[in-house]
Amino acid sequence: MWTKRKDETQEPPGSAPAGSSTAAREGFVVSNIPSGRTDAEAGRGGGASIGKSVVVKGQLFSREDLYIDGEMEGSVEMLEHRLTIGPNARLQAGIKAREVIILGTVHGNIDVTDRVDIRKNARLVGDIRTSRIMI
Repeated sequence: MWTKRKDETQEPPGSAPAGSSTAAREGFVVSNIPSGRTDAEAGRGGGASIGKSVVVKGQLFSREDLYIDGEMEGSVEMLEHRLTIGPNARLQAGIKAREVIILGTVHGNIDVTDRVDIRKNARLVGDIRTSRIMI
C-alpha cells in the first residue's frame, strides 16, 4: 500500500490556501475586467468606470484611467491618464487627457497630449488637438 503525501491531501470544501481561489485552482480564467471590455479598453490597472446607466453632469477630474459607457455633460480632465469612451457612451464634453480611445459618441473638443484612437463605429463632432491620431 502507498500513502498520500501531505501536499496531495484534499482540503475540505470551503477552505483554500492563502492567496488562491477555487476558480483559479480549477483552471478557470479569473479577470478583474468587466465583461465586454478588452485589456486595451480597460487600461493598465483596470481603472475606474462609469456604467451605461449612469448620467454625469458637471466637471470630472480623475487621477487614474477611466472607462465611460454612460452619459456625460460638462468636462473631463485627466492629464496623465487614459480615457476610454465605450460603445454605449454619449458625451457632450470638453476632454483633456493623455490618451483617448473613442468607441461611442462625443460632441466636444478634445485636447490630448499623446494620442487619440477613433474606432470603427465611433462618432466625434468637435476639434482635436493631439500629437498622434489613429482612425
